[in-house]
Amino acid sequence: MKRHFCVRSALAFILFLAAPHAALPRAGTPNLEMLKTDLLAVTAHPDDESMMAATMARYADEGKVVALVTCTRGEGGGNGTGKEGGAALGIVREAELRKCLGILGVRYLYFLNQPDWAYTESVQATLSQWGHEETLRRLVRLVRLLRPEVICTMDPAPVGGQHGHHQAAGRLATEAFEAAADPNRFPELQRDEGISPWRVRKLYWTSFGQTGTMRIATDGLAGGTLASAHPGKRHADIGWEAARQHRSQGFDKFFASLAGASKVQVPARPNSFVLVKSRILINPLSEKDLFDGIAGARLDGPDTQHDVLAAGLAAAPAAAPVTAQLRPRDNVRNYRAWLQANGIERLLTRLPAHISVVQGRADNLLEVEVANHTPQPQTGKLSLRVPAGWTLDRPEETYAVPANSTAIVSFRCAIPADAAVKSHDLIVQLGNATDTGKLDVVPALTIARLMSALPVDGSIQKWETLGIAAVPIRPASGFQGRVASPQECSGRFFTGYDDEGLQILVDVTDDTVVRNIAPDDIKAHWRSTSVEICLDPAPPGENTFSTLKLGIFPQDTTGTVRAARDADGRPGPLEQIKSRIRLASRLTPAGYVVEAHIPWPEIGLSVDRSALAGSRLGFNVILYHAGKKNARIGEDVGKSRLAWSFWPGAPGRPEVWGQAVLR
Repeated sequence: MKRHFCVRSALAFILFLAAPHAALPRAGTPNLEMLKTDLLAVTAHPDDESMMAATMARYADEGKVVALVTCTRGEGGGNGTGKEGGAALGIVREAELRKCLGILGVRYLYFLNQPDWAYTESVQATLSQWGHEETLRRLVRLVRLLRPEVICTMDPAPVGGQHGHHQAAGRLATEAFEAAADPNRFPELQRDEGISPWRVRKLYWTSFGQTGTMRIATDGLAGGTLASAHPGKRHADIGWEAARQHRSQGFDKFFASLAGASKVQVPARPNSFVLVKSRILINPLSEKDLFDGIAGARLDGPDTQHDVLAAGLAAAPAAAPVTAQLRPRDNVRNYRAWLQANGIERLLTRLPAHISVVQGRADNLLEVEVANHTPQPQTGKLSLRVPAGWTLDRPEETYAVPANSTAIVSFRCAIPADAAVKSHDLIVQLGNATDTGKLDVVPALTIARLMSALPVDGSIQKWETLGIAAVPIRPASGFQGRVASPQECSGRFFTGYDDEGLQILVDVTDDTVVRNIAPDDIKAHWRSTSVEICLDPAPPGENTFSTLKLGIFPQDTTGTVRAARDADGRPGPLEQIKSRIRLASRLTPAGYVVEAHIPWPEIGLSVDRSALAGSRLGFNVILYHAGKKNARIGEDVGKSRLAWSFWPGAPGRPEVWGQAVLR
């Protein structure tokens, strides 16, 4: 037995030596020298590193030490290769990630051990759930131990479709750049754990193809530490092979289909980065490498700085005495305040002001923030220009702003009922200066009171008999994936309300109705054929945790309609949370029908009959279309998503749901 153990140990050691990695530390190397890292990537979940995997492979191939810190184990994600969920899925995804990083030649992996608790696009909710200060402390500990030269992280801008956990990872890494160097931040790490502050040289954000300071080529062939394991492979190829290890998330199928669809070699696209902070004097316009300027650089004194101008971003102009701009929605205001608090105001221009406005409403509120940058009170006039056919309550308004202060000037805008669901320009003019904001139109509907309660039976005829018009969801209303025709996927819905609650019937045309969800696996409805109903009792909400989000499977593997609330204030299968929501479904020759009656208390509205009329709800209906008829039990076969209000990231963004008024 002992001999077998020794043989296995020797074999494991030989395999370890054969694995690709930078030169290993010699025996007796001090801990900090052993851990010394060149490039540290900071992400939110396993698989997020894929956006810069080729860059990680390139630097590992050059012999640099590369490490990854990820905030969670991804236990809240989907699972296309099994039924594991929660902590069990986190173990699966950690194993996938370790395989991935082994291929890339990444030496160190650490977790911040925060929960992957729900899909949300709210960074505020994410950091509240994780504990902002404690999570930052954990990251600062790792930065001081690993002592990286460069940190690369995720872009924290709150653009549509950007997970709140991704935004949080980007914010934490940016804050750690300064906090890790400051002996007054987390002094207990030095006092109790013996870890000294460390000054990271440069910080980059991934730029998702936007204008960045640098594009790292990924078409070079492995010629260093990765050459023996990947002969003749480009760094991009190594990155794709590594990403394929995230099987539970469908990456293996995606890259297999990509290779199968291409008859020629897939182009190796460069990875783009934005230089956010630097402690060395470097011209970002001339950078060719993440490590440019680091060798021999001075980290203190007049030749250093903490912030540099990113290419493609205009230098912040000297502020005019008085400026005016559209006051954005809460998440953009929060992001801008965070940029200013972290000394990177120059990046404010990357994200214009956005607010949501509603089709057909005459009283959409447009607020303009007027800032006085002088020590004297200022007065004057400003005006707005809106798209043709839109009407302002007045074309201009006077302002009076105290010294070194701000004031809000409000307008009301009537928007046509047929205004396109997209971003429209709003021009704010003050004197000769103009500023452009974005008005994001969301759809509107009126919900009629039902004279008597309707049966929840999946019958369309009762709605048509009452003369209630159907609201269409067309193939063009997609926000993820593609739908070729109405026959592939489209829908319509009917809705009304009574004293007890809101009733909705959704009639879906779908050529691939999949029933692969087992009765004990009612969660993550986006994996298969399903409908999601989204209701916000106090629109527009900043996050989904005061809303109702109901995911309905028209049939599980036993043919029964099932549903669960997801990523809202009371998540879980309806039976487990003792919900009083009533459901019905049936298959049709063209697809399926689902119907739900949702009690007012579960939505969060008053049950006082006299208080219901005139109430406004954030409202959306989302169709999830599957792409594989013969799916395995539990397999993630989601192909595309359509919605009534089809803004990017719609499931996690109540601010872009449509609005409904109870008549």
